[in-house]
Amino acid sequence: MEQTAMRERAVSQLLLIAGVFLAVLAEALTGTALSFGRIDMLGDLYTTTDEFAWLDIGYTAVKLCGFMMVPALFARFKPIRVMQAASFVMTVFSLAMLATADLPPLILIRLIQGVSGGILIVSGQTLLFNVFDGKGQAGAQLVFALGAVVAPATFASTLQGWMVDVLSWQGIFLAASALGLASAILLAAVPASIMSASGPKRDDIVGFLLFAGAAVCLTYIAEEGSRWNWFESRHIAVMTIGGLSTLLICTARWSVFSRSRALVDLSVFGNRDFCFGVVVSFVAGVALFGSTWLIPNFTLNVLGLTPLEAGTLIAPSGVAFVAVLSLTALLLTFSRISPLATVPLGILLLAVGMWLLSGSTSESGSADMLFPLIVRGTGLGFLFLSLTIYTMGGLRGRRIAQGVALFTTLRQFGGLFGVALLQRYLDHQNALNSAVLSAHLETGGVLLAERLQRLQVVLRSKGMEAGDAAKASIAFLKKSLLLQSNVLSYNEAFLAIVIVFIVAVPLLLVYKFWLSQQHRSASAAARREGI
Repeated sequence: MEQTAMRERAVSQLLLIAGVFLAVLAEALTGTALSFGRIDMLGDLYTTTDEFAWLDIGYTAVKLCGFMMVPALFARFKPIRVMQAASFVMTVFSLAMLATADLPPLILIRLIQGVSGGILIVSGQTLLFNVFDGKGQAGAQLVFALGAVVAPATFASTLQGWMVDVLSWQGIFLAASALGLASAILLAAVPASIMSASGPKRDDIVGFLLFAGAAVCLTYIAEEGSRWNWFESRHIAVMTIGGLSTLLICTARWSVFSRSRALVDLSVFGNRDFCFGVVVSFVAGVALFGSTWLIPNFTLNVLGLTPLEAGTLIAPSGVAFVAVLSLTALLLTFSRISPLATVPLGILLLAVGMWLLSGSTSESGSADMLFPLIVRGTGLGFLFLSLTIYTMGGLRGRRIAQGVALFTTLRQFGGLFGVALLQRYLDHQNALNSAVLSAHLETGGVLLAERLQRLQVVLRSKGMEAGDAAKASIAFLKKSLLLQSNVLSYNEAFLAIVIVFIVAVPLLLVYKFWLSQQHRSASAAARREGI
């Protein structure tokens, strides 16, 4: 009888982990779909870039809300059924993306996709932490990371590039719906008893609305701040103040509100490992999302690669990411190594990879970028699994859902503002580099005259009239200058991520030391009171 029960539980665990993997993989496709499908979608929808941006802004903002909803949903319903419902909704509304070419319905569909995607990620990881024991935890989180972190950072780009080049952007959502349907079927076979509803029912509607308002404002700023030249635009300044103020009010409310009633129980920050881990996660989010945004943009806009070529270029990084994640999972499962031990190595390799990328040129090809991307992938592999297990290792019971929600939300916020800051930095450096390079093109300069003359000779040899050749040579020189300015700007942006680590690591060490001191002081005080 006991063997039968163990066998049934093992089958349920396998079904759960497969269902979770397919669900977060579906979310990875829908969440990153606009990166490669943007140009084709703009043409098909006949919208401006400002209107189109709401497809991304809406998705990301409500995804953050979805993260924070999970603890309350888990308190009311069977956790596995929450995830199954979210997976089914993702399936239906991924298919709905194919049914219309009108922007307003598509924005509504993306909102529903976003909230279901947020619920999928947090509920999936929470279920795995609750269902698998210490020995199996590293393997379970490895599978989750493959879908939730590796796929959007690497392999989703390859698949989407192929779909956009060979098929169309609709193929991305068709694939996501197929994955979501398979996930819903697998999760339906998992018994609801695998994890019970836990914790008090939370009806903090005011707290949720405050957080939702802050999420919309801050997501809009991060996505569109560069478009409106940041704080020179009045509405960006107002939304920044409003978003940050609302978030502070929301956090203050949760800190004084009854723990059993607040949407989020901030008492999880009483665990020092969690407290340290979420701060590192924020910094890691800056590097992960920032580099994931920078690399495809560099390959598409500077190197002129097709979406398929750009996606294929990133794939080796994903292979390294998977290999090192697997190695890390084995180390954490079969040795007594601390999860925190591989995190410094991951940070170092990630920084080295970005430093190597900062030496790219307009003539760089796959061979030139392969090694830096593999180093980056290796660093991410040593960083993310260990960081997750270290951060969440001290939480138990209903606090796990609270911890996963906050951990994921802060990583997402780190990514949002990492991308926003890099966009701002790129804009600034583009203008600066263009001005510096232009200053060297002095009218009447000997080198400039020789270059223009050579260009005119080449153009005339191809049959162009002298006057047209003169104009074309100037246009060609301007285009070359713009290209070189872009190359310098992207290289400086890659280097900026390295500088983030150089600044952050000492601060994180000081923060870790301070937390340890606080813990020792609290332990000493407790012992004195006991005496």
